[in-house]
Amino acid sequence: MSINTIINFAGKKLFSKNIPQYLYHLTPKKNYQQMVQDGCIKQTHDSLLNKDAIFTIEKNNYMNKWANTKIKNEYLNDMLLSQVGYTRDTVVLRIPTKNLNLQKLFVRNQKKYFGFAYGEYDTPIKNPIKFIQTLKVLIHLRYGTPAYLKKFQNSNNAYEYIYKDSININNIDSVIPLKQFLKNT
Repeated sequence: MSINTIINFAGKKLFSKNIPQYLYHLTPKKNYQQMVQDGCIKQTHDSLLNKDAIFTIEKNNYMNKWANTKIKNEYLNDMLLSQVGYTRDTVVLRIPTKNLNLQKLFVRNQKKYFGFAYGEYDTPIKNPIKFIQTLKVLIHLRYGTPAYLKKFQNSNNAYEYIYKDSININNIDSVIPLKQFLKNT
């Protein structure tokens, strides 16, 4: 048994209460149809941080935090819907986390992410303590925080879950029209 298998098993047992039961991936229906043909949800590229991953949300966090968090006078949930291309054909893929490798699942604070996107961290920092704090934020944004350690993050923030591998299409347990998903949130 490899060390990665042991860590993944230990993570599932010790930290499973920190992992949501389901993650949700929003995508246009035509993209979902391509995923079915490919047999998996492939990673997409985040050009801001130059990384590939599958970007997902957790329903309660989306309902309680994304709808109430503003960045530059726009709510995070509206930003997500415009990025996905909100149409009547947009679907939400429900992905149980029980079959995911927890070592590949990370979270990222969306308020800090968009602060970075809008240049909040562009100013040179002379204070060494502030420099270290900013460096920690930038590392969090670039690499994410392991999802099983999320309880050590501020739970009053909107989080995006990042999966750093493709996800087999058989791991999707339901496909929900976006309008229905939004009604239930």
